[in-house]
Amino acid sequence: MDPNRDNQGKRKHLDPNSVTPNYFDPNSAYEQAGHWQTKRQILSLFADDFSRAEHQEMIPGLSKWHIDQARRHETEARKGQPLPEIPSFHTRIEHEKVDHFIEYISRPEFVQDVEFGQKLSSLTRESHQRSLGPSSLHTS
Repeated sequence: MDPNRDNQGKRKHLDPNSVTPNYFDPNSAYEQAGHWQTKRQILSLFADDFSRAEHQEMIPGLSKWHIDQARRHETEARKGQPLPEIPSFHTRIEHEKVDHFIEYISRPEFVQDVEFGQKLSSLTRESHQRSLGPSSLHTS
């Protein structure tokens, strides 16, 4: 059993004097990483070995949130492993087809104007363009 570890396998304390030339320097590896995903992977390698205070002592400017994210990464994707990429599929629809659809569902057979009120609407959730029109009742 390692004398620097407790009965759960965690380090008891951080001894900066015990660093050897072959020692993995988390501070320099973390600082050299270009992206947050890479930094999170590096932190996940030793996220449970040290307390938050020890992490913040080793890597100045490291927040508790970063440490928590690294610990979460360790449980979800294993130590040092990249997160699996989830494919995202997008389909583009031609403007003519969108216009035809709007024209079709706006036909009098489907929509009746209500005599009161106006409604602010947009085509997509991400769209910042909104148009003001009469409130309508859809019939089928």
